[in-house]
Amino acid sequence: MSVEPYGADEESAAVLRTVGRVIKMCREREGMTQAGLATAIRYSEEQVSSVERGRRTPAEEFLEAADRVLEAGGLIAG
Repeated sequence: MSVEPYGADEESAAVLRTVGRVIKMCREREGMTQAGLATAIRYSEEQVSSVERGRRTPAEEFLEAADRVLEAGGLIAG
């Protein structure tokens, strides 16, 4: 049985929220809507929204596609 360090859930949630904010910032910088990003990276608008709000862990492919489409230079995929 493994034991999570105290605060691990909060730390994970904070990381997800930060990733979401970075994606949203890059998307808005490009003047793109969530629907536009979703179409460009071939994910649903709901998926984009959930990731931006820190409610869903994005797949590596999601991060790489978003980084490429939003011309983030590795900021998102890294």
